[in-house]
Amino acid sequence: MGPTRFGDGRLVVETKDILLTRLGEIHVARKAPMVGCHGLGSCIGLMAYDSITQVGGVAHVVLPDGTGRKDLDLPGRYMNLAIPTLIDELVAAGAGRTRLKFVAVGGANVFKFGAGAPSLNLNIGDRNIQAMRDGLAALNTCLEAEFVGGTQATSTQLCLETGQVFVACGSREMNLLHKFAEGRNVRAA
Repeated sequence: MGPTRFGDGRLVVETKDILLTRLGEIHVARKAPMVGCHGLGSCIGLMAYDSITQVGGVAHVVLPDGTGRKDLDLPGRYMNLAIPTLIDELVAAGAGRTRLKFVAVGGANVFKFGAGAPSLNLNIGDRNIQAMRDGLAALNTCLEAEFVGGTQATSTQLCLETGQVFVACGSREMNLLHKFAEGRNVRAA
C-alpha cells in the first residue's frame, strides 16, 4: 500500500505507520502514530480515546454476540466481549476509564443473502450496530461520532497524537470525521 492522503490532499502518514487491526483483533497504543481498520464491511471499527493521556485503541468487531461460542480466542471478534476488553486494555495502558470517548465506523449491509427468502437476510451490519449501541448504553456511555450503516465498505484511522478520526467510504480518500479533543463532529465523510 502506498501513502495515505486525507481530504485536503495532505500526505499525513505512510501506511507502514498505521497499526492495522485485523478481524477480531483489538489494538491499544499510546505512542503509535495511528491505529485503524481497513475494509470494514459489516464489521465495526470501534475506537476509544483518552485525550489527556493520548491512549487510544480500536476493536475490529465481526459479529454482535459470542454467547455460547467456543471460538473466543479473539475477544474483539464479538461486540459483547470487545467493548469491555477494549476498555480494560485502554485502562491498563494508562487511559482514564471515565475519560474514554468512542467513535464507530462500519456496520454496512454489504452481503445480499436470500433475495426472495427473507429468512436468510442476516443483516449482520445492522445487528452489529445495535449490539454496539446496547453495549455502550449498558456501560452508561455513548458514541461521540459514528459513520455506520449503508452498503459500502469503509476504512478508518485514529491519530493518537491529535485525537483525529479519519474515514473513507468505498474507494474514496480519507476525510476527517471527528476530533476527540474537541468532542464534536467535524464533517461527515
